[in-house]
Amino acid sequence: MSLETPDPWMPWTRFGDPLRLGLLVGTIFGTLNMMFSWLFPLSDDTIAALLRFSRFRASEFSSLRAFVTLEYVRDAPLKIGTASTII
Repeated sequence: MSLETPDPWMPWTRFGDPLRLGLLVGTIFGTLNMMFSWLFPLSDDTIAALLRFSRFRASEFSSLRAFVTLEYVRDAPLKIGTASTII
């Protein structure tokens, strides 16, 4: 019998170990993803997604891959800054 107190910096100890917590969270999100994909199979064809694709057509790029890469690079500072602020 151990008299150790749980480490306050590890809140996942109430769920067991991190592996079980990861499996639980992954199962929940995977199930929700499957449900939404089954209920709304065309949700990727939203107005926002279609407008992004039409921006490619209106741009001077001949390659969709180059256009998407430029979009990711353009959005990267915001994403990195947000992640750095959260952490």
